[in-house]
Amino acid sequence: MVDRDQDGNVKPDLTTKIMELAKKVPGVEGYLAREDVRERDKLLRDHTAKKLNEAKAAIDRMKEALLAAHKLALLGDLDRLTSQIDRIREKHQHAAHGYSGAFDQVKVNEPELIKLYDYDMKVLDETEKFIETCNSIEADAGDEQAVKMAMDTLRVEIAKLAELIDNRSDTLAAAVR
Repeated sequence: MVDRDQDGNVKPDLTTKIMELAKKVPGVEGYLAREDVRERDKLLRDHTAKKLNEAKAAIDRMKEALLAAHKLALLGDLDRLTSQIDRIREKHQHAAHGYSGAFDQVKVNEPELIKLYDYDMKVLDETEKFIETCNSIEADAGDEQAVKMAMDTLRVEIAKLAELIDNRSDTLAAAVR
C-alpha cells in the first residue's frame, strides 16, 4: 500500500528521504555508496561460506561411503580436509571489510572496496571449482585408489583456496589509506 499525505501526494519512504538528504550533505552520498559495496561484499562472503559448507558435506558423504565399505585408511586425511574447510570458511566469512563508521580514522574509498569485492569473487570462483572436485570425488568413494589420487587434487585446491583467503588481508591493507 502506498502511503499518501492529506493532499493525495505519495509520501516518500525512508530510503528516498535518506537519499535526498545524502544529495544535500557533502560526503554522505559517497559514504552510502561505500556502505552498499561493503554490504554486497559481506553477502558475497556469506554465500561463499555456504558454498564451502557444500564442499564439506560432499567430503562427509565420502567419509560415510568409506566407512560403509570398511575402508578406514583415508578417514584421517578427510577429517583434516574438513578442518581446513572450517578454518578458511570462518576466516573468510568474518573477514574485515573496511571501516564501518562515517567518522572512523581508517577509511576505504569505493574503488578500493570494489577491488576487494572482485577479490572475493575470485575466492568464490575457486570455491566453486573446489566443490566440483569434491562432488566428482564423491562418486569414486568405492575405489580407494581413486580416492587417494583425488585427495592429492583436493589438497592442492584447498591450499590454493586457503592462500587466497589468507592473503585477502593484504588486499584490504592496500585499500586502506
